Amino acid sequence: MGRDVFEYILGQIGPAGAVYQAMEFTGPVVEDMSLDGRLSMCCLSIFTGAKTGIVNPDQKVFDWFKTRTKVHYKPQVSDPDAQYAKVYNYDGSKIEPQVVVPPYDAPCSLSPRWRALKSRRLSLAPAPAAATRI
Repeated sequence: MGRDVFEYILGQIGPAGAVYQAMEFTGPVVEDMSLDGRLSMCCLSIFTGAKTGIVNPDQKVFDWFKTRTKVHYKPQVSDPDAQYAKVYNYDGSKIEPQVVVPPYDAPCSLSPRWRALKSRRLSLAPAPAAATRI
């Protein structure tokens, strides 16, 4: 889920990890994510101090727009040679469901109770890598 991926990233870079910057989310994990998951990640970017979060549009986005408007639009995408302040690469297979525990600005983690439940009730398929560019 987009929220779990974002909370994992937040736990890695902290609440000041992207102050006054834009976060760009890329990689197979993001590409496989629903539009709702992508939007969640972008909206949650403010919790790292970022001004915005972006995901480059793909066919899922274009199909969504086709069912909602006939207005012509020009997709905005990242420059192929863009320079980033920081690039983080994460192994999606290591991202587990996250539990946010107060105080809310603390790094996210899995509670021991959740780990026990997960091992008995859930099967999480490994996911490919995800990248965050700031």
